[in-house]
Order: sequence, then C-alpha cells, then structure tokens
Amino acid sequence: ILGYPVVSATHHIASFKNISGGDISLYKKLSIENNVDNKSSPAFIWGCLDDPVVHSDNGFILAQAYKKAKVPFEYHLFESCNGIHGLSICEKETLYINDTVKTWIQLSKKWLKNRGFILK
Repeated sequence: ILGYPVVSATHHIASFKNISGGDISLYKKLSIENNVDNKSSPAFIWGCLDDPVVHSDNGFILAQAYKKAKVPFEYHLFESCNGIHGLSICEKETLYINDTVKTWIQLSKKWLKNRGFILK
C-alpha cells in the first residue's frame, strides 16, 4: 500500500538528491517506475491532487508502469487533501481529519481481502 508515494525523480528531485547522494546518474535507476516488471508485487496506490509536497503525477506514473507491466494494482486519486501533506489515517490522532480521503483505508482493506489476505 503506497500512500502519496515518492517514486519518480522527475517529480521529487529533493528526495532523490538525498538518497543518491546527489549522483544524478542514479536518478533513473532509483525511480521506481523504471523498475516495475512482471515480477513486481501488486500495489494499492493513493494520493491527493492538491498534495503540496508529493506531486500527484508520482501516483499516475507508477500506475502507468504497473499497467504496462500487466501487474495488478488499484489507484485512487482524491481531489483534495485541503493542501495538507501527511494525512496518514485522516483522524484526530494524526492531526488532520479528512472524511473523504479517509476512505483509502476501507478501499485498501477491500483490495487486500480480494487478493486473499485475511484481515482482523
């Protein structure tokens, strides 16, 4: 389950600069969308269109890579996180309540159950 994932160096340069030690030649190799193949694990991906930190194109790019590799995935892009990054479970405990985005939890549970996981 990938929530507002940072996957592509083209859309989150600061993170890739940190993990590559600034070695630009590693960006393509470290960008997850370049590493999805038919052996990749299925993925549940979600994000918000107006996330101020992680550009929503990261999720689109990853979903396209999964589709191209014919690996099962589910992708949800919520219209608004009210300009807040780091919603987590969207409850009071994590400081940001968002009833719409919070549906990612039930959607992911249903997706896992449909994939054969036993949920308690």
